[in-house]
Amino acid sequence: MTLAERRVRTIPNAITTVRIAGIPVFLALLLQPETHVAALIGLALLAATDWVDGALARALHQESELGRLLDPIADHLLLHATGFGLAATGYVPWWIAIAFATGDATFAVFFATRRKQMLRLRVHRSARLRALSVGIGYPLAVFASLMHNDALHLIGLTLLVAGVIFQVDALVGYLWKRAPSKYDVGGTTRER
Repeated sequence: MTLAERRVRTIPNAITTVRIAGIPVFLALLLQPETHVAALIGLALLAATDWVDGALARALHQESELGRLLDPIADHLLLHATGFGLAATGYVPWWIAIAFATGDATFAVFFATRRKQMLRLRVHRSARLRALSVGIGYPLAVFASLMHNDALHLIGLTLLVAGVIFQVDALVGYLWKRAPSKYDVGGTTRER
């Protein structure tokens, strides 16, 4: 491990930390009916930090071991806080939040019991597609509900259902060590 990889104080790590710290603020806004628009804006900003921190890490050559660990933790905290928050406020069905949490719990147990195998796995395309589906589906479901647009809400829910399907496909690939496709990304996490 190089000195650069051991760095802790980097701009990308600070942005990831802000994403984690912003989750309770987002939930507080979401739980008050009069601040749902602010919650939606907050969610969009928090989700955007996921792309920003990775892009900056690469552009500034500030990849670090802490970033590789912290980024997926922040992603999953935001995913599950959003899912359960939106289910609690009626924007999405409970089963969607539970499905994502169950999939991640299954992966965590498998990772804990087979860590050496899992560290050699590549991120499957389906895991990326799940992230994309969720990243668009959750905010769209809220936006559509706020605008009273049933068609857009249905599109948001359809994206979330697709996200659940992508998650199942990724889990099958990880659990049975399916050979990665040419579209899969090397390493266990994005380079950060």
